[in-house]
Amino acid sequence: MLFLNDLRTLGNDIVRPVFRLRNDFADIIRGEVGSEDVFGFIGNLLLIEPFFDLSAAGTGGGSVNLNHCFIKYTLEIHHGKRVFLPFFIGAPIIGRMEKKVIAIDLDGTLLKNDETLTPFSASILSALEKQGHVVLLTSGRPPRAILPLWEQAGLHSPIISYNGALVFHPGDPSFSRFEAKFPLSKIQSLIQECRPHCFCMMGETSSCIYEEGNTKDLHKYFWRDGMGIHPLSELKEDPFTLIFGECPEEDEWVENIAKKYSLSWRHWRNMPYSELYFPEASKGEGLKKILGILGVSKGDVYAFGDSDNDLSLLLEAGHPYCMKDAKSHLLKERFPLTKKGHDEDGVALELQQIFSL
Repeated sequence: MLFLNDLRTLGNDIVRPVFRLRNDFADIIRGEVGSEDVFGFIGNLLLIEPFFDLSAAGTGGGSVNLNHCFIKYTLEIHHGKRVFLPFFIGAPIIGRMEKKVIAIDLDGTLLKNDETLTPFSASILSALEKQGHVVLLTSGRPPRAILPLWEQAGLHSPIISYNGALVFHPGDPSFSRFEAKFPLSKIQSLIQECRPHCFCMMGETSSCIYEEGNTKDLHKYFWRDGMGIHPLSELKEDPFTLIFGECPEEDEWVENIAKKYSLSWRHWRNMPYSELYFPEASKGEGLKKILGILGVSKGDVYAFGDSDNDLSLLLEAGHPYCMKDAKSHLLKERFPLTKKGHDEDGVALELQQIFSL
């Protein structure tokens, strides 16, 4: 079998074939090239422009792998040159896709209003993984609030949690884990400065929740089952998160504190909460780390989101999508919209169409 990596250019033996599946150059295609069911794009231009060293192929013909398209060909003399004549194409160029990475936000994107993953959506994610693609669940949620969804979809891939402050692989201890925690030495004084402006504050480590004030509305995102619950004043280790309840019109003080401690901050849209975070700890940075490990380029990435904290994620994807019913006007203005919203299996339906599932 002749592979493109082994081919070199040698003078007049070079032929630069450009042909279509039908219409133009149809006379040089001998025998069967496949059916519409196989290719799915019959009638479109199939452009193949390698420089072939035909002398390396010997006489009579052979076969070549080109972008996962298996082509059998003959070599014939035409006007004094040997001509590359394909007569059988055994697999579609598009039908056998390279590994793709699909990064999906949870709340407001993949999950329904009741914060559940539908069986249909779970089946689509499972089907994508079985095809060899990598499905990444990304969220501001802690791992314990993501893992049940990861298991429901039968995934075996890394997870981006705490909005990128923790990137890990539940099933692979050898995976290069990334953590961005607030150093306790700084956070104690930061908490003191935030306290006069907040009606509640909450920080979380891998095993404990530290809080003060009324944090009840945060419980649906930061499940308390199996976690130690302590007053924020007893915080003795570096936390992944620092969330505080405050009035939206008082956002200026948050910005001032963020600048003082070289942090960034984001306000939760339509909710009276803000959070501080490290600029290098975002969903987009988490995705970049995983792509580097997997060796996947940006052009092979699909991403779905609905909120401002998904901006970095979508910017790292060659194929970004904003939910039709997204909360973020910024995302709606910058990215293509899904046809359906998050409460209508919008992500799953989009993926079903893109990957012909």
